[in-house]
Amino acid sequence: WLACAVSAGGGRPVIGLCVTLAFLTAHLATCRRRAREARLLLAAALVGAVGDGALVLGGWLAFPAGAHLGPLPSPLWMLGLWAAFAALLGG
Repeated sequence: WLACAVSAGGGRPVIGLCVTLAFLTAHLATCRRRAREARLLLAAALVGAVGDGALVLGGWLAFPAGAHLGPLPSPLWMLGLWAAFAALLGG
C-alpha cells in the first residue's frame, strides 16, 4: 500500500505497481491452491475496477495528476491494491 500511495503521489505510479505485482507473484507462488487464489485476486481487481471507476466517472473520486497508468478510469496501481487486499483474505 505504501509503495503505491507514495509512488502515485510522486508521479511515478509504475513503481508502486511493480512492487504490488512482485508481492502478488510471491503470494501466488507460495499458495497451496493457486488457481482458486488467482481467481479471488482477479475478482477483487475487477470489483475494484468497477467500483472505483464508477466513483471516478461520477466525480466523487479523483486521483492525482500523473497517477494513471492505462486507459481505465481507475489507475492500474489501484487495481493492484484491490488484488493485494484480497491476498490478505485468501490463503
